[in-house]
Amino acid sequence: MGFDQMKQSMIKLQSLIEDGNLEGLSTAWSEMQSLEDIQEEYTVQLETEQMLLLNKIKQLGQEIMSSSSSLSTRSSGF
Repeated sequence: MGFDQMKQSMIKLQSLIEDGNLEGLSTAWSEMQSLEDIQEEYTVQLETEQMLLLNKIKQLGQEIMSSSSSLSTRSSGF
């Protein structure tokens, strides 16, 4: 959610409060809570993907190290 979107939401909430529109406020509150849930799920997903990427990078690093060490032993054998 961008800054402009948040600003618009705040203005909308303010006008709903001023109008005393309880139904509108209730709907807006529910929307905000569901957005929070979505954001939380997204964060968890990103953290999981980050861990998987870091593991993959480590794995690649180990493969590079083992292949370069086997190459150097092979070249010195000639």
